[in-house]
Amino acid sequence: CVLMMTLAALFIIISKTQRNKRPGTILIFCLLLIADLLLQRFIIGWANASVWDETTTALQILIYAIPVIIGPIIQALLFGSYLAFIMAILVSMLSTLMLAEPPAFFVVSLASSVVAIYICDGAQNRYRVIIAGVVYGLVAAFSCLLIGMFSGFPMMIYGQQAIAAFLGGLISSIAVLGVLPIVETIFKCNSNISLLDYTDLNNKKARLLKLLQINAPGTYHHSVMVSYVAEAAAQAVKANSTI
Repeated sequence: CVLMMTLAALFIIISKTQRNKRPGTILIFCLLLIADLLLQRFIIGWANASVWDETTTALQILIYAIPVIIGPIIQALLFGSYLAFIMAILVSMLSTLMLAEPPAFFVVSLASSVVAIYICDGAQNRYRVIIAGVVYGLVAAFSCLLIGMFSGFPMMIYGQQAIAAFLGGLISSIAVLGVLPIVETIFKCNSNISLLDYTDLNNKKARLLKLLQINAPGTYHHSVMVSYVAEAAAQAVKANSTI
């Protein structure tokens, strides 16, 4: 795990994007990866010791509900899909090793994560994060059904796995919305979601803008018009117009 995390950090450092090379970015990447894996390790240990019924452990049912997308989605919201994709590969690979599952689990986990990352890339509202979790759950659930049918498992087992996968994706997206503000506060970074909170002039963070609107309405209006021009320019070159 340490070796793979080190290699990932070196890969990020040699990337062409200057923002990804910042020490703070790499620190957040490593901490999120470790936290995600520790959470998975805890769930695996608990589920492996629990019995769903007399012949089935809880892990056999919850295996596709392991929260592999929490770290990657937070990365996608804070730093874009590039770092999120790297983390998704690492998390999926290490999860497969921890569970001692065949390569099919890695493929399902990574494919589902990539879909969620694609949806969350550039997200400007919390609703989109929930949609990403739902879509992740649907992709994982459908994959469970396919794998179960071709593996000859009892229908009851892979049906329960599909339900667990869907609920796992939904719960993971809700967990992201709870963890994201904590990460932003601790590391002094902002996602598009939190940046848009500044557009609400009643927000405490935007009190200076409200004072500007009251005391210098002409300057405020001019600033707004300039921001529209900057937004259009950013969209024209496919940059992040929210920043």
